[in-house]
Amino acid sequence: DAKIAFFCLNQEDMRSTGAQDRECEAALEESLYLDYVKVAVLLQERDDFSIKGSIRSKPGVDAAKIADFFGGGGHVDRAGFNIADGSSLKSMKDKILNLIKKDI
Repeated sequence: DAKIAFFCLNQEDMRSTGAQDRECEAALEESLYLDYVKVAVLLQERDDFSIKGSIRSKPGVDAAKIADFFGGGGHVDRAGFNIADGSSLKSMKDKILNLIKKDI
């Protein structure tokens, strides 16, 4: 019953793999091609320990509503936000999953 594709990348993940932001965004976008995925989320820890969140969704899940909860914005199917309050990737993931589960 996997309707959510969730990616969390910390600074060490990015450094050790040499991954670029665009490559991470590509994985986020491509995950929506899976028939059963309704929403995809990418959380990236930045060098200053802030977290960049990107959300992509199919009809039925409002990505902008989720991003708005964290002070971000966007469109129904594409949205994003930045958090600089010291939250961990784990705590942000849990908060976002709870919000999404209310929508799907």
